[in-house]
This record gives sequence, structure tokens and C-alpha cells, in this order.
Amino acid sequence: MAVHLPLISQDWLDVGNGHQLFVAQYGSPQGTPVLYLHGGPGAACQQGDVALFDSAVTDIKAVRLFMLDQRGCGRSKPYASTEHNHLIALLSDIEKLRQWADVDRWGLCGGSFGATLALLYSCCYPNRVSWQLLWGLFIPSSTSLEWLYGRDGAGQIFSQQYRDFKGDYCGSDTQTLLNDFVAGLADRDASVRRDYHQRWQQWEQVLALPSDDFTRAPYQGEALAKIEAHYAQAGYFEAQQILQQRAKVISAETLIIQGELDWVCPPQAVSHFIENNALTQLTLQIINHGYHALGDDKMRQAVIAALRKMMNNRKDIAE
Repeated sequence: MAVHLPLISQDWLDVGNGHQLFVAQYGSPQGTPVLYLHGGPGAACQQGDVALFDSAVTDIKAVRLFMLDQRGCGRSKPYASTEHNHLIALLSDIEKLRQWADVDRWGLCGGSFGATLALLYSCCYPNRVSWQLLWGLFIPSSTSLEWLYGRDGAGQIFSQQYRDFKGDYCGSDTQTLLNDFVAGLADRDASVRRDYHQRWQQWEQVLALPSDDFTRAPYQGEALAKIEAHYAQAGYFEAQQILQQRAKVISAETLIIQGELDWVCPPQAVSHFIENNALTQLTLQIINHGYHALGDDKMRQAVIAALRKMMNNRKDIAE
């Protein structure tokens, strides 16, 4: 039977350089610590993310759930800021949150870039992660960058939507296209920013749930596209190097759930990453006909079932 996890507290954590991160806790202070990491980067936590745990746990005392809005998004301050917003800062923020919350080890959950961030954190702080449930994992590499935004990647499959995404840009260089988006998303004219944001979001939605009929993506504020483009332009900072150099130190039991039809993060990229690095502690589960987003019921139900199983198996680590 599903439960409704009660809100424990809401706080803003000062992590320096003018950034204050919004943190909400749900469940019980005595429960097993679990950190949820949202995607994007820049998407922020939603109430529907908490509902995943409502559906997976049967006892509100079993979990102490942390929902963190990463730098620049959601209720964190300053909103939509890319200043001092980079990968190492995000990883440092997670560790500062753990120390602030007085948690020794915790489980990590997240999808898309949230899954990437969890995996990177477990590379950098392997002794602080008890288990991980990740879905729609994005492998931050130059190959993935070209697949998402280059003309020879997903744009070959969704050709008309890719032309809509590029807008008036006529070049073929992916980095120049990303530079154009970063500039457009920072334009002084709000209507220009809105157009760039909607094209960015529309392309992402097409890849995440291609079975849905999207005409014009609703405007959802400036943070999502601005921060995503900022990270993409930078090649996701040091992410690829960290995974290449440190992935073998991951000690936590890790389950990765990937949709067979995930056009954002193709499952082949994940399987190649696991095989090429001989990461036997990582288990990959492919969902037949599954997409990227948890708006796909097949993916959502698979994640809830896996979360329920992992939570039940890990009651021994409750604080």
C-alpha cells in the first residue's frame, strides 16, 4: 500500500559564492537516508518525484528522503545563475549537504543528468554511497554531445524536429550551435530568450517522449535551457575524465534502468560504458519499448518496483 511521506523540513543551505540551495526532507528523521538528484541540469525537484517514494515505501519511518534543488534552479538562489555553476561545485554541494545533515552514508536515486551526478559522486566519495538506483543514465562524453545536438545524431532520426531546434542557425558545427544557444538564452530581449528556451525544451521533449504530440513546448522559466546549454557548451566540464579515471572505485550496489527507446541517452552508450570499464558492480536493466522520461508508464513502474525492492533490502543501514 502506498503512503504519503510527510514533510520534515525545508531549508536553504549556503554553499558559498552567493549560492543557497533549497533542501526539503520527507519521511522520518530516523529513516534510511536517501538523496534524490533531479535531471537537467536545471530541471529542479517536483512533487511527482516525491510520489515515486510514496508508491515504493510502505512505512513512512523507513526513509529520510532529501530533495535537493541544484545550483540555479527550482527554489535555490540565485535563480537561473550559471556563475560558479559547474560540475565540481555540484559534487561539492552534495558532500556539504551530507555533512550538514550528519549522514554517514546514503542511497542515491536519480534520472538522466541526476543519474550522471549520482554516479560521479559515487566515484569521488565511494565510501559515502550505500546503493544507487539510476534511470535514463546520461554518459557525459563527446559522443553523447554529438548524438544529442549534432546533425549526425538523433537529428538524423527526428529530422524535422531537429531543423525546428536549430532555428535560423545554418552551420554544421555542434560547438558553434551550442554557443549560439548560450548567447540566445542570455539575450537582453525576453522574447528572444523565450524562443531559444522553447526550441531547446521542445527538442528535449521530442527525444524523451517521442510518442507524444508536442506542438509548442510551454515556457517553463529560464533555468532549464540556460543551465543545460551552459553545461553542454562546456562539454560537461570534467565529467568524462572523472568517470574514465575513477569509475572502478565505485563500491555501491548500482542498478541502472534504461529504456530500449531512450533517444536522449541510448542504452548502447550505457552498456558500452559498463563493458569497456569492466564495471561488474553496475547492473543494467533494459525496459522493452521504454522511453527516457518517467512520463512513460513502463519506465515509471520499473523504477518504482526497483526502488521498492532496494529500499526493502536496505533497511539495515537506517541511521
